[in-house]
Amino acid sequence: MVKIAVIGWYGTETIGDRAILAGLVRVFALTFGDFSIRLGSLFTVLTERTLLEDIDFLSKCSGTDCLSISIFDSLKPKCLRDNIKDADLLVVGGGPLMDITVMYMLEYAFQIAARKGIKTALLGCGWGPLKAEEYIKCALRIVRLSHLTIFRDRLSEQSCLSYWKSEEKKTNALIDPAFFAASYFVKNINRERTQGHIAINLRDTALDQYGGDSSLLEARFGKILNDISDKTSLPVYLIPMHTFVIGGDDRVILTKIANKVNKDNVIVLQNPLNLKETMEKYYDAYFCVGMRFHSVVLQTVLNGKNYILDYTEPQKGKIYGMLDELNIVDVYASRYTSLLDNPDIDNLIIECQRYEADFSLLDDYLNSYSRLLKTIL
Repeated sequence: MVKIAVIGWYGTETIGDRAILAGLVRVFALTFGDFSIRLGSLFTVLTERTLLEDIDFLSKCSGTDCLSISIFDSLKPKCLRDNIKDADLLVVGGGPLMDITVMYMLEYAFQIAARKGIKTALLGCGWGPLKAEEYIKCALRIVRLSHLTIFRDRLSEQSCLSYWKSEEKKTNALIDPAFFAASYFVKNINRERTQGHIAINLRDTALDQYGGDSSLLEARFGKILNDISDKTSLPVYLIPMHTFVIGGDDRVILTKIANKVNKDNVIVLQNPLNLKETMEKYYDAYFCVGMRFHSVVLQTVLNGKNYILDYTEPQKGKIYGMLDELNIVDVYASRYTSLLDNPDIDNLIIECQRYEADFSLLDDYLNSYSRLLKTIL
């Protein structure tokens, strides 16, 4: 049995992080067959709930009756060391390398692995936003220590490699592991879409990492919701992708907007959904709107009738990078808006042709992850 320690942003996980974990489970199952996971968590109480809710889906992704997975506190140095020292592989599993103090925990973990001769991998990570020099240097040290680096898009890879001068660093660019969770779901659901609602995810971008103005966002989003609710009699579900106080609980801004719009068919889903339930809501929607990166990933694969609100840097951020990696920039040209470039969204067309995900391409990416992982272990 291959023993894998996985660390990252777990413990503050969004639905996106949960989809990344399911995608990594698919990668590990294809690569190793028999494996166990020790999952490092920043706040173990949240990750315990995640596993309680998602274990059935994770086990199906692993091809077993019950996935072998345990949790440890990755912020406690001794606990971190104890769970790495006899592992076969240490993985930073998805999410961005960005301006946040937890980056130093990732670096410390990779240093432990280096001293113990344990293989390390960055799987499906993004690069940035990184603005502070101390975090840029930390991220570069992590990449230098990694035996295998797979970025989630070419823009991330290019941004990282722009810092390397005389020394060459071998990296790879594929796609976010969450795609593999979504593709598995679609292949195994075995029923048609009900198309009985509209599914929307919005987030507050007034965060230090991204900048932004909440009041302007609320007015802009209110206009979008008014427009959509006037065009349909279907319920319009506002679906949070994140419900933890650290990282911005989506329900806060969703509730503010819903209260201002005050339409009977605009409903905030206040009770947190698990990963499978969230994917079902996107799959069954007549139309979707996504803003958080992984809401866009899931909606694109699970539904394909979706509009993208991009809050990241135009043509340089992770959402554009994902569309470019899949060669579908042109497909989404008429249903994509950069919130930084276009402050006013005049008309959001909910009648559009469904994009059908290329599952053979997604399988090729999955196989590429597995092939590259086999080269180090």
